[in-house]
Amino acid sequence: MRKRWIAIALSAIMILGLAACGAKEAPATPAPEVSAPTAEPTESPTKAPTEAPAAEPAPVPEGPTEGLTAGIFSYLMKPEGREPMLNFIHFYDSGVFYASLYGGSQYAAGFYEVKEESKDYETGPEGSVENLTANKTIVLAKVDGSPYATVGYDEANDRIADFEPLYNNEFQHDYQPDPSQIEEQGVTISEYMLDGDTYSTVQLKHNGTFIDTVGSLIEGQWTNDGNTYTLTDADSGKSYSMALSGDALTAAYTSVDGLEFTLALIRDAQIVLDFNGSATHSSYGDAHMDIECYDNGEAKLTLTVGGAGNPIPGGAWELDEAGTTATFDIDGQEYTSVLEGDNFTFDYVFAVGGEELTFKMSTASEVTLSYTFTGEGNSKITLAMYSDGSCELNYEGMGTVTTGTWSVDASSGPLPKWTVELEKTFEGQPIEVTSDYATKFSFAFKNESGQLEETLSLSFGDYQAANGEGA
Repeated sequence: MRKRWIAIALSAIMILGLAACGAKEAPATPAPEVSAPTAEPTESPTKAPTEAPAAEPAPVPEGPTEGLTAGIFSYLMKPEGREPMLNFIHFYDSGVFYASLYGGSQYAAGFYEVKEESKDYETGPEGSVENLTANKTIVLAKVDGSPYATVGYDEANDRIADFEPLYNNEFQHDYQPDPSQIEEQGVTISEYMLDGDTYSTVQLKHNGTFIDTVGSLIEGQWTNDGNTYTLTDADSGKSYSMALSGDALTAAYTSVDGLEFTLALIRDAQIVLDFNGSATHSSYGDAHMDIECYDNGEAKLTLTVGGAGNPIPGGAWELDEAGTTATFDIDGQEYTSVLEGDNFTFDYVFAVGGEELTFKMSTASEVTLSYTFTGEGNSKITLAMYSDGSCELNYEGMGTVTTGTWSVDASSGPLPKWTVELEKTFEGQPIEVTSDYATKFSFAFKNESGQLEETLSLSFGDYQAANGEGA
């Protein structure tokens, strides 16, 4: 989990110069100086759109086109025994992207940033793989600022390479025979609300459309000149305005009837500090604790044990003005965390299964849980895979049965190829992860005695969610 400071989160919303600075390459904006430690940079900030894209998706080109924002980049999946599924990415001049996956059944929108950094990738069928280099890198982030994908932009071959949410497949900038397949669902880029009234809002969509429910329902198209937005009613053709403040947190709204209101930006609470800590349980093995500290004063706790994450009662927290001391009130207990070097640390005590554990909490990066395979017949049997390449096969009540290593190659074909090696298996048999090509990955496991036979699986949906895929 990454940590984000309040100053960085607010400054990201204030950035409104994407279109003015160049359509295809939105520069990163440095965070302001803060007295607290420097947070990890946000890859693509949350912000209000600055230039209305075309209200409809760009027309399908009749042949290869040049330029990132001309037409769409597409990849056609042809799963065995199923209808082909079109996947595409549409880059708007405004710095907004839209990704449609699996024939439109999954989609996401957000902001992108083009970086003058090369990215190596592989292409071609097995046995004749080419090693190529994309001359640019594009960072994609969802509307809420969370990472979506980091891809290569190979201008010489006119393709997007290493698209992580779709098993690192490539998207070509080419002709599509069926324009009806590129329909886009309007995704809200920013939303403003009247006096806490959740029924009175203005939603600005990624494709230049809007929905206004302040007073009455109006739908139409938006354009802007700097921070001033012109909203045009699709039915009557009348136009009215919404002028954003300099920090984009409020907007002066003048209705189609000339009435004036002040609207406030709706945004999710932002993570300011993210603590991680580990401890060892005598029966369950490794236990991990995560404490997310939000800018609304809320602290959310998650305990991961036996490969499963469990929310636990949270609490409140605050950071002093100097940004060097954080205080917590969790379940009636008070804790203090002091800045040490670049990170905050403290000891958090929590009972797991009747056993009191002391978690060494820190905002420094820590090994995290990547995937969990779960027993199909017995859900108490799990294989927990961690970000450092280690894995543990656990049986609730028995603790860790065996440990090992894992890796996954998402460039090997339509589906990723798993490699799992466990220390203790029946007759030393290797673990073979297979797929039904429709819903899941799975493997069969027997312990050294040939007992505890179980099929463990990971659904496609959980795999994609773990990689940040989806709306």
